[in-house]
Order: sequence, then C-alpha cells, then structure tokens
Amino acid sequence: MLPINATGWEQVISGNAIGLITGVFTMYNTALLGGFVGILFIIYQFMLYMKSRSAVLCFTTGIIFAGMYLGSWIITPWSTRLIILLLVFELGGILFTLVWK
Repeated sequence: MLPINATGWEQVISGNAIGLITGVFTMYNTALLGGFVGILFIIYQFMLYMKSRSAVLCFTTGIIFAGMYLGSWIITPWSTRLIILLLVFELGGILFTLVWK
C-alpha cells in the first residue's frame, strides 16, 4: 500500500478505482482550499437556474444536496457556509416573489 500524501497523487496512480476518485477529489480540494464542493454547487445552481428559470426548483434541489453534503465525510466549513448562504438568498428571493407579486 502506498502512503497517502496531501495531494492525493499516490491514490491516483495506485490503479484502484476508489483510490482514483478520492485522489482526484483530494487534489482539487487541496488546490481550491477546501472549496471544491462549494464551487461545484454554485456552478450546478447557476446552470439549473439558467435552464429552468425556477428559484423554487433550485432551492429544492439545493436543500437535497445540502442534506447529502452535510451527512458526508467531506464537509469543510468554507463550503458549508457558502452553500447555506446561497440557499438563504434563494429562499429570500422566493419569499420576495411570493409577497410582492
């Protein structure tokens, strides 16, 4: 078994499928200072909103994603704050449209 370092390179070249996935995640997460999942979440929410133009759909899928993310082993404080902040803004937009329209 190869030792695991901070960059995950040994996991990538080990020839193991699970090691490859965790190694690549470790590489990107290290490079982005623990914000890899948060950045992917923002991109996903942006693309979903551009396609559907529905804040309710974005908020619903965001809650599902946040529930799965907060129950996993890859939680970082930076990503958690980012995801919750985006969900609060989405909920605020939904409530604004319900009250003022």
